[in-house]
Amino acid sequence: AKYLVEHLPEHRPVRLAYMLGDPKFAFYGEQMKGFDKHVEPLVKNGTIKIVCRADALLYQAANAQKNMEQCLTQTNNEVDGVVVMNDDTGGGVIAALTGQDLVGKVMLYGGYDATLEGVQRVLAGWQEADMSPPYKAMANAAVELVLAAAKGEKPREGLVNGTWDNKFTKGGVPARLEPNVFISKDNVQKTVVDAGLYTKQQLCSGIAEKSDFCTK
Repeated sequence: AKYLVEHLPEHRPVRLAYMLGDPKFAFYGEQMKGFDKHVEPLVKNGTIKIVCRADALLYQAANAQKNMEQCLTQTNNEVDGVVVMNDDTGGGVIAALTGQDLVGKVMLYGGYDATLEGVQRVLAGWQEADMSPPYKAMANAAVELVLAAAKGEKPREGLVNGTWDNKFTKGGVPARLEPNVFISKDNVQKTVVDAGLYTKQQLCSGIAEKSDFCTK
């Protein structure tokens, strides 16, 4: 959300569509906290206008596509940017934009999971940025926790650094919290290729083939 407000389209007010996910998932609420913190002040001062808002049940691309198609109809295609919550729903939005020849003209903001298609959209300039779960850090922490439990020992100091509210355990479940990995077209080599998510060959196919990253 912070990156979004720092990279807004030039049109004022920015006509922003919220094509969100499924509110039944905890992830939804956590993302909305970020959007509310950074976007809402600009809505209140008139810099941004939310022209559509809809939830995509189960984060399914088909539901997001339907929502975006309805948004484009309601606004007569007058949308400058779209906020999405993950890469699957982003794909559904892209499908709707494709039908109106708006891909690359209407920017996607948000995204999560770092799917191959999502990262390729970032490289192609269709999506402003993406995020990846910290897979390696989570795996390393999980191994440490399992080994400690197997030995009947307490985790090393600092390994457990927070709690997760599972709605059942009073005070939350002790947890290891790791920051997500932010992906932009400027750091794809480090955050994606060097991290082992995808090879450059995988990324540089299809829509990303002619991107700066792939032609250098």
